[in-house]
Amino acid sequence: MSSILFSFSDAVIAYKKFIKDFKFAEVFILSTYWMAIFIMSASIAFV
Repeated sequence: MSSILFSFSDAVIAYKKFIKDFKFAEVFILSTYWMAIFIMSASIAFV
């Protein structure tokens, strides 16, 4: 799950940089990035 969120975050970064900047892009990027980090750390902590 976290890898999907990291991929989505990277895709939004690429779209913003190379195609078109859009409103709230940073919100999408940071929210998916931090959610992926949280999921990854939670999965390691609760093993």
